[in-house]
Amino acid sequence: KMIDYVAMDVKNGLSSYKDIIGVNNDNLINNVIKSIDLLKRDVIDYEFRTTLVKEFHSEKDILEIGELIKGSKQIFLQKFVDRGTCIKNNLHEIDNNTVSNFKVLLERYVDNVYLRGY
Repeated sequence: KMIDYVAMDVKNGLSSYKDIIGVNNDNLINNVIKSIDLLKRDVIDYEFRTTLVKEFHSEKDILEIGELIKGSKQIFLQKFVDRGTCIKNNLHEIDNNTVSNFKVLLERYVDNVYLRGY
């Protein structure tokens, strides 16, 4: 069966990517960049998504994500829910006001910024 839709997690901006995935691997980061560039060609329908975590995402990170996916058609900012399966304990969701600010920042780079779970 042909793939007709791809959802890709963009964990963070490149300077913080290794911290959030818990792996220090430049090859993996290069593959993330290649995958983003491939999807931005718009050959198949896609979405980027980022699950926002208070301990991992700041304005600086959001601006880096914007630069990374600049020109793409959409990103979903997802609410973090602690299900006890993360690489780190005691992580927290980001409040609605901060998320609204992040949305405005990303709208400089991406056509459509949606909130999921907020």
